[in-house]
Amino acid sequence: MAQAMMTSETGGVFDYNLPGVGLTIASVEATFTTGRMYYFPIRVADPINVSKLGILITLDASAGMEAVFGIYSADVTLTPDGASLATITLPIDTAGDVASGALDIDLDRGTYLVSMQVEETIEMRCITGTLPDAVGFTYTFQVIAGSLYVTRTYDGTNPSTGPAFTTGDLSASAQGGFDYPFGLEFAIL
Repeated sequence: MAQAMMTSETGGVFDYNLPGVGLTIASVEATFTTGRMYYFPIRVADPINVSKLGILITLDASAGMEAVFGIYSADVTLTPDGASLATITLPIDTAGDVASGALDIDLDRGTYLVSMQVEETIEMRCITGTLPDAVGFTYTFQVIAGSLYVTRTYDGTNPSTGPAFTTGDLSASAQGGFDYPFGLEFAIL
C-alpha cells in the first residue's frame, strides 16, 4: 500500500504524509463548509511526534477567516474517546500553501481523528486515502469530502471531548476513501 502524501504546488512549504493512510487518489479539490466539525482518521503503527500541519487552499475565504484543527484519540469504530490532544489554528484567507508553526505532539500507537472546522466555506486540495483496520483489512469509504462530521457552530475552539460524528458512511458498500485536506510532518519516535 502506498503511503498517502501531500506536496506543495510551490514546492517549498510542505511535503507531508498521513500516518497509516493508504493512497487512493493523489490530488482532488473539495469544498468544506462552516457549521461542521469534520473528522479524518489516521492510524499510528509506531509512536510519532507531529511537528507541523500543512494545508493547500485553492479558493480562499474572506480576510481574517481561520480554520481550527484538533487531534482526538479514537476507538476502533472511529468514535472520539477522549479530550483534544492539540488545537491548531491556521488562516484560510489566502489561496496557497499554509503551514502551522512548530508543533510538538506525541502520538502513541493507535487510531486518531484529526478534526477540522472552518470559519467560512473554502476549497482545499486533498488527497484521498483509505484506512486499514487493526487486523489488516481495509475500510472503504464514500468519496465525499469530510464524510464524517457533526454539526457544530464555529467558535474558534475544539470541544474538550470530541463529539461522535452524526453524518458519514462506514458501510462496506461505500467506495473510495476519505478526502484529507491536510498533511502532517512527523517523525517516528
